[in-house]
Amino acid sequence: MKRNKYAVVLPYYNELKFIRPTLESCLAQKRLPDQLILVDNASTDGSEELCREVLRAAPPEMEIVYVRESTPGYVHAVNAGFKRVTSEFTAVWNADTTYPPHYFDECDRLLRDAPHVVAAMAKDVAAPPGTGSSTLVLWTDYRLSKLRPKMGFTGGFG
Repeated sequence: MKRNKYAVVLPYYNELKFIRPTLESCLAQKRLPDQLILVDNASTDGSEELCREVLRAAPPEMEIVYVRESTPGYVHAVNAGFKRVTSEFTAVWNADTTYPPHYFDECDRLLRDAPHVVAAMAKDVAAPPGTGSSTLVLWTDYRLSKLRPKMGFTGGFG
């Protein structure tokens, strides 16, 4: 079995109106994931057809896997995706979230500079990076994570 570095598991359910920007942000990565595993959790809105249309632009070296999971629920969809992962590291992305083009570059930096890191948490910030609002959100969550180290302070995309 070929072992790559990064896989993205992207579960979705009826995300036709939201998934295009997520897929486009995946294709815009400076360092593409080696695998993109899309898990359709019984959508009825044509989401898979849109995914296939958008991902026609994907380079051939990026493995794209389409999975159908009929058992309803996010956890079932994520587990179905994990079963197909052949990469060393896995990111779970939300279908209604865009990711900055340096996402995997930052993963590489964290793994290089802190080899003891086994997991990382992404944080959504609605305000532009570097503004007072975004800094306050990040600082607050950082402090909370120190006070409550067993809790997570991110959504499913983290």
